[in-house]
Amino acid sequence: MRSLHLVLTCLLGWLASPIHAQELEPRTYSNTPIGLNFVGVAYAFSRGNVLLDPVLPIEGLKSDLHIVGLRYVRSFSFLGVSNKFKAIVPVAVGHWEGTLTAALPGTEIDAGFQTRDATGLGDARFGWEIDFLGSPALELPEFRQYRPRTVAGASIQVVTPSGQYDSERLINLGSNRWGFRAEIGLSQTVGKWTFEVMGTAWLYTANDDFFGGSKLEQDAIAALQGHVIYTIRPGLWLAFNAGFLDGGATAIDGVLRNTLQKNSRAGVTFVYPLARQHGISLASNSGVKTSVGADFNTVVVAYQYMWGRGL
Repeated sequence: MRSLHLVLTCLLGWLASPIHAQELEPRTYSNTPIGLNFVGVAYAFSRGNVLLDPVLPIEGLKSDLHIVGLRYVRSFSFLGVSNKFKAIVPVAVGHWEGTLTAALPGTEIDAGFQTRDATGLGDARFGWEIDFLGSPALELPEFRQYRPRTVAGASIQVVTPSGQYDSERLINLGSNRWGFRAEIGLSQTVGKWTFEVMGTAWLYTANDDFFGGSKLEQDAIAALQGHVIYTIRPGLWLAFNAGFLDGGATAIDGVLRNTLQKNSRAGVTFVYPLARQHGISLASNSGVKTSVGADFNTVVVAYQYMWGRGL
């Protein structure tokens, strides 16, 4: 039972992560028995400047965003170490209001108060994670003897242009472009404490149909996040999370905009095992310092169910 709770709640930390470029994901790089499946649902409520490309010239933006994310994770063996495939499909309901402060290149939009309500699919995500150090591929019976110490891993994630998008609207649930995230992480466990650090790079393709047919381009974003996790008992833990990102300057039809981001966030995650194959998590995070772009508060509650070989 101890190992089942540990496995279940390690994945719950990922389930509770919000959906934006500066994610705070504790226990991303933790060993998981192979041959298991995890399905979960997370509800997130965000208030502030959220789910917008930082290029948008809207000041004093106020938004309420409700997201329900459906997630699936599959653990498997590759090169003799633990791997995970992850997928998420978000559905969102949002209301935004703010003042358009300047016309975009190639448009005839006058400055003024703007509102937007939208309901629909966000951009689906797919990821692959490999823990290449300190995380051998183990069946569940073998995993019961496993004790984490130093774990290192890497991951890639693809954000697809599958969300609801209307080029006649400034504010959309989807981005109409591809996003790619590459990350490397290190985790060290000492007694009941676990310390983690991850470095991330985001790359984006161009949106060739941005707001009336303009071309939106965005530079790469570099991000760094760290976590301090305290295990109260097997499967029950509390994490303190922090992250910083830099980059992401944008251009519309080749015209550079003042959208360089230097933002930081902090939050907490609490995970609790309900039963043998069920668990819940709670998370909250807020902006600490924001130069341009997303500045909002988020609360997330998530549930996850596990099944597979050896249970």
